[in-house]
Amino acid sequence: RVCVCVCAQVFATGPVNTDGTGLGLYICKGYPVEWNLYTVVDPKANVMHATLVSEGDRLYIFNTRRRTNEKGQHRLSFYSDKKSPPCTDIYYSDRKDVKKWSPHAQNPVLVGADKALCGGAFLRIGGELFRMKMDCSLYYGKSVMAMHVLELSPTEYQEEPDQLNMLSLVCASGTGFNSLGMHVIAGLQIGGTGGNWVGCADGFAAPSGWELQVKK
Repeated sequence: RVCVCVCAQVFATGPVNTDGTGLGLYICKGYPVEWNLYTVVDPKANVMHATLVSEGDRLYIFNTRRRTNEKGQHRLSFYSDKKSPPCTDIYYSDRKDVKKWSPHAQNPVLVGADKALCGGAFLRIGGELFRMKMDCSLYYGKSVMAMHVLELSPTEYQEEPDQLNMLSLVCASGTGFNSLGMHVIAGLQIGGTGGNWVGCADGFAAPSGWELQVKK
């Protein structure tokens, strides 16, 4: 879960139901395992990679529309479909009342297998906001890259690619924990501006003994 602190309370997002339906905001009662449903953001949403971020006086949730086939089965390969590309919606709320949420005016804000899914927590570096995006253009988790957020408001969203010199760290490598692909990345700056960074990531590893050549 991507967590955000509001008035000394820690919140995160996730599905309301076990089948991935209903977008909910959860409040932490005992980190990291005890969470209670705080409010339902959108009861009709199909939830995938829901990511919470604070910007200004508002909270925003980026949620990719979870995909299933006619049998109700969920497959990660569905997010690489170019004929029917994945879509991501944004919801927003005032920090003073996080029980009330509204859909973004431009929904779906992000469309495309190469950019729709969030690939981890947002980063703030030098006052600038960056979204981690998962590239699923060839397959789910091909890579995770940083996008520079130029504008985020209830009516506008704009981003552009950013060169953070992280590409070699977040692509499928052919070896190790991310031999087949990446999943999500999270970073935290210790000691405020100018401090050191720590981070964690997870990926998709091939079975032991496999030798891979990864197309990048």
